[in-house]
Amino acid sequence: MGQDMLSLEQIKALFPNEWVLLGNPEYQGVKILKGIVILHHKDKRELAYEARDKNGWQQTYESATTIYTGEFPKNRRFW
Repeated sequence: MGQDMLSLEQIKALFPNEWVLLGNPEYQGVKILKGIVILHHKDKRELAYEARDKNGWQQTYESATTIYTGEFPKNRRFW
């Protein structure tokens, strides 16, 4: 992906119902406001595999986080 900082709304519009790895995310409290899209994938495990195999991104960004741009089912359990 590019090096453009995108708002959370832009990211959700570009990658609906996907897992997105963001570089240098900006927060307001605990809420993510924007970030640079490093990778995205519909499957969380595949995103993790791609992130592991893609060289150099860890040195490019000061921090990173993963978000899901869709809605979780109401009965979903988080451990």
